[in-house]
Amino acid sequence: MVYRLFRIEYLVFFSMIPMLYLAAVDWASIRQRPQHLGLRMAQRYTLSYVNPVGLRSIRFGDLGRVARRARGGGGESAPFPLLDPWYVPLVGMPGFDEANRRWLFHQIACEFPLDQRPWILWLCTPSLLAEALLDRSRPSLVVYDCMDRYAAFHKGRDRARIERAERRVVERADVIVASSRALADSPALGGREALHVGNGVEYAAFALDRRPEPPAWRTKIAGPVIGYHGTLGDWLDFDLLEWLALQRPAWTFVFIGPNGTRRGGRLFSLPNVLRLGPIPYAELPAHTAHFDVGIVPFELNELTRHVHPIKALEYLAAGVPTVSSALADLADVAGVVSFAASPRDWLTALEAAIEPASRGPERVAARRAAAQVRSWDHAAQRIAARLEAALAARSLSENSAWDGLPRPSSPPDGLGRPSHDGVSLTLSVPSTQVSDLDVGIVYSGERHFMPPLLTTMSAAAADLSVRLLLVDNASRDGTAQWQAGFARTTTLVNATPLGYGANLNRILATSTAPYVLLMNTDMYFDPAEPCLAEMVRFMEAHPDCGVGSCRLYRPDGGYGHPARRFQTARIIAGRRFGLGKVFRGSVADYLYRRRSRFETFDCDWVSGCFLFVRRAAYAEVGGFDLGFKKYFEDVDFCARVAQAGWRVMFHGGTYCYHHEQRASRRLFSADAWRHAMSYLRWLRKWGVMSASRSGSSRRVL
Repeated sequence: MVYRLFRIEYLVFFSMIPMLYLAAVDWASIRQRPQHLGLRMAQRYTLSYVNPVGLRSIRFGDLGRVARRARGGGGESAPFPLLDPWYVPLVGMPGFDEANRRWLFHQIACEFPLDQRPWILWLCTPSLLAEALLDRSRPSLVVYDCMDRYAAFHKGRDRARIERAERRVVERADVIVASSRALADSPALGGREALHVGNGVEYAAFALDRRPEPPAWRTKIAGPVIGYHGTLGDWLDFDLLEWLALQRPAWTFVFIGPNGTRRGGRLFSLPNVLRLGPIPYAELPAHTAHFDVGIVPFELNELTRHVHPIKALEYLAAGVPTVSSALADLADVAGVVSFAASPRDWLTALEAAIEPASRGPERVAARRAAAQVRSWDHAAQRIAARLEAALAARSLSENSAWDGLPRPSSPPDGLGRPSHDGVSLTLSVPSTQVSDLDVGIVYSGERHFMPPLLTTMSAAAADLSVRLLLVDNASRDGTAQWQAGFARTTTLVNATPLGYGANLNRILATSTAPYVLLMNTDMYFDPAEPCLAEMVRFMEAHPDCGVGSCRLYRPDGGYGHPARRFQTARIIAGRRFGLGKVFRGSVADYLYRRRSRFETFDCDWVSGCFLFVRRAAYAEVGGFDLGFKKYFEDVDFCARVAQAGWRVMFHGGTYCYHHEQRASRRLFSADAWRHAMSYLRWLRKWGVMSASRSGSSRRVL
């Protein structure tokens, strides 16, 4: 019976929207942006990964790759359906192109539910398959992840054809993501707004110290190792590399990765140059750790102007000194990367990088810190938040009744228009003033809680300019009765109910104030206590605080303990199974009972019923992880904020009230199962966390 309940909860709460993911690289190829993002999108959507369809006709040099693809090497390790459509590799001939479009579409239609609603089409390239799906299917959302200036790889008719195809993709895309700033500003996007999400890094995998037993190749090298990993392509400056190798014969230049060019013959024939070829991605961090310097020796041209090299972040995560060509999208890590232009500049930078001081603990820590805040998880979360907002907007636009509320046509003062992510808004009181604070509340029909909350909020704001962001989560009675309850109210209407995290992401995406308070409807304030004004003052006095909270009391005077440590097995046993007396010390630590509730201190996380969020921190880490179902979204959000370098703080200088209900405390209730499922997801994502007495956390695996 227990297993059956577990299975039902798993199926209900982990069912996700289908996503057809047209990648730019084969799943089995060297690990790049499409595989990294695909793995993380698969945590949120039911993803089918489609190996790419070429943008040009086959050439002699492609035969090796075609043979590997025919053997299916590496596809068996994909953690989701892997689609590998076949086509006649003659691209650019009108007759063949149309036949290929029809045949490619037929293959996908047999493997993916194209007639289901909703579903998401994710495009990485303007391929024939992309054109076929845009022409012959009706996805609920089209995403274009622009990760290269594809036309720059080609000339003549091929280039013109790819540019035309990309314009069609851009016109149809609901969400455009760009991997570099140059791509986000590229004329190829036709002036469309693009969400700039740079590449990331598998920080936990690469943040390794050198193992006592080095790789076999390293044992044969006595001098410094200048290392490169990645595809050996035409974008490498082979003339520079050859000159450097000749200038310093005591250095060994090591290249890891597949060969994709006919250039470099003279370089690889030198005695101090070692080409290892491709190695499994799981083994790459151990090899990278034995580089003395990591290099990104790209030629500067139209092609490389648009790149954001993943390898630079991987070197930094490994703590390896890094020298690179002057690539614009590495400017954010200029403090830990050395840039070089001329060959002499390169030689000087490399000589400085191999000095022992360059591997000092402080410099290694600085490199790793720069990489840690640029993880693939962070990148995927930012994209997922934009997708969720776009899906919500599409749901609104497709609902003709719109819950009986009039759709704004040309709102006064420019307000009420769609926000930057396309979410439609209705403003009850038009105003051009930017608030000091936005307060976000999700209403699902809790009529008895709303009057005390709204009537006490104004007093708690004191002289602040506060706007209420009120989400009508498909409630039966609507929110018109509450819109007049606060001076400035913006209403966001859901045609169908959204989950906890999705609703909070809508609020965060809509907010324009420097701070946004996410709070439950079952809250209210003491009219004599300026709680909101005091929290804004506190956040301004602590500019490094990303998330804060205050004292929370129950109506009977009991204390709610909003500051928490990360949960451990003892805390779960004490809180969930009534063993609090047995694990009294652990539960006391979990609730910070040894700290005065009137103090201000750093903590692991704060309760989601009252989350005071700095919008700059949200802009950096993204919204709530929609893989959690009602519980642990707040814990995960605080952990990501702290991981990005912001503080999570409890402020004991003010307070408000909370009708704490804790529906999950009933062991065999649906909420208890949701809580258990969310905790399992937390463990899969973060591992077991423990905390020091000061509140700083660490992972225990």
